[in-house]
Amino acid sequence: MMLNAIGFCSFVLASGVDRSSCIRAADEVISATPSNLQEPATTSRSYKRHLAQHLCGVSESMTALELGIYHGHTTAVLASMFKKVIAVDLKQEFLKKAADTLGKLERKVVFLEMDLFVDGWSLFAGNRVDVVVIDANHGYEYVRADAENALRYLPHLKHLVFHDTWTDEVERAVTELESAGMMSCQNIGLGADGKEYDHRVWDPRTNRTWFVKQTRPEGKVCENRHTQISGKAIAPNFWEKLFLLYKQPVTTLGMCSAGFFRFEANGVLKAGNWSEGTWKMSNVSHDM
Repeated sequence: MMLNAIGFCSFVLASGVDRSSCIRAADEVISATPSNLQEPATTSRSYKRHLAQHLCGVSESMTALELGIYHGHTTAVLASMFKKVIAVDLKQEFLKKAADTLGKLERKVVFLEMDLFVDGWSLFAGNRVDVVVIDANHGYEYVRADAENALRYLPHLKHLVFHDTWTDEVERAVTELESAGMMSCQNIGLGADGKEYDHRVWDPRTNRTWFVKQTRPEGKVCENRHTQISGKAIAPNFWEKLFLLYKQPVTTLGMCSAGFFRFEANGVLKAGNWSEGTWKMSNVSHDM
């Protein structure tokens, strides 16, 4: 089933089956997926197996939200484990490819074409989402925004899962949220044991691949601790950063800023030569 970022009904969750049955079902799907040596943009089979080991036993009655699905190989594993999966991607071609990949498991998946950085997360707030798998845009601002929005708008959220935590920007976003006490994480996938491994890197622009030695883990599965911390808010990622102002029209010749502003943690808005002001967070769901 494919939707274009519109509302859909809440899912009614049922009691799950035993953990061993879930793991066997996941292993059957994993064995049919390509390795990340065959298809470097997909998650490794080790990552998929660790997901099953961590979440089977509770996942059977849960809904998972997957952000960034590529060809749907991880989506298929999630569909074998969870009662329902909401699969989100910016590219319709990936959604269609994933639907083909899933086969009979497609009946357990709702596909959504949406821009996570623009569209409102209130779309998900009316649905019971228990697990969010973050594997969309790997830029720091995008990863942190996805995680913050999940923590902010999904009241039933129990786990966040991250892929490509070997990259500086994903690792930074995860570390900051974990250090703030928002979540508690464990390594999964390649490098989960802390040992060095050969990581295959793929450049989609040139379609070149090469190997690098890596010690950072491929991914992390994190327990949501945000709801356990009374009164503790997530610090927005725009705090204490300098934003430059330019006169219109902006040209590349002689380009000089006309001023700056900065959002301070105490609610003060600093604005260079102009007088100070105040700011506060909006309740609009796509403010991140």
